[in-house]
Amino acid sequence: MAYKEWMFAVHDSALGQNRMGKNTTGWINICTAGAATSPTVYTNERGSATLTATNTIAVTTITNGYVRFWLDSSVASIDVSFLTATGECGMAKGVTPSTQHILVVNSQATEPQTLWVPFAFIASTAVVDTTLDLPADLEILDAGLLVKTLDASATVDFGFINAVESGDEDGLLDGMVLDNAGLVTANGVLTGGSNIDYVLMTGGIYGVLLSTVIAGADAVATVGGITRRGHLTNGTIKSLAYTPSSCDTAEGFLSLTYRKAMG
Repeated sequence: MAYKEWMFAVHDSALGQNRMGKNTTGWINICTAGAATSPTVYTNERGSATLTATNTIAVTTITNGYVRFWLDSSVASIDVSFLTATGECGMAKGVTPSTQHILVVNSQATEPQTLWVPFAFIASTAVVDTTLDLPADLEILDAGLLVKTLDASATVDFGFINAVESGDEDGLLDGMVLDNAGLVTANGVLTGGSNIDYVLMTGGIYGVLLSTVIAGADAVATVGGITRRGHLTNGTIKSLAYTPSSCDTAEGFLSLTYRKAMG
């Protein structure tokens, strides 16, 4: 069996001619092209050491601005998403092994960015630490879900927690239903009632870090609704995690839109 080397380098455009952003650290998710799964990833050219995966999703570190790994030579292309330790993020789709690849970031950018985080279920309902840590002073504006492989019997929560830090396991998204492939929204469902139209909180909603929610019902006094709000990260509660309600087939991506805040 033969193995091919893949290499990525981070280019911080804010550094001008210093193209490779040599001090950049962070994480990169390695996915099969067009899917929220990963090929087998090796840490050497002999294929003798397999990269440890998080619920079948391969994630490895960016060190001094570079990422290096090996795949079986039969792998023709991959998709990657990445997050730096200082909060820059991005993705690259349909990448081939022919050349070194540049991941462009701008450490001084003020516009919103969207982080895509793959998730996959295995035989456990425990909290899954994605290993991605969000730094302090990121204003989280929105969260969403893209389901690639549905699971009609499962839901998923997204939030912050790991073995050593406190947090809110469903603080970003709460009870997101996975029974249809595609985008899943977290706004509740506007429902026509016999007494009044109301907002039914079904299919998943924003967590308490991103909203205030009152459940509606078919009564004049309880129309219900969601008031959106942002969340500012503090660098302490930082470990991005997800929790499945059951264990089966679901796979997809969390989208997290944020911008850097002053301070």
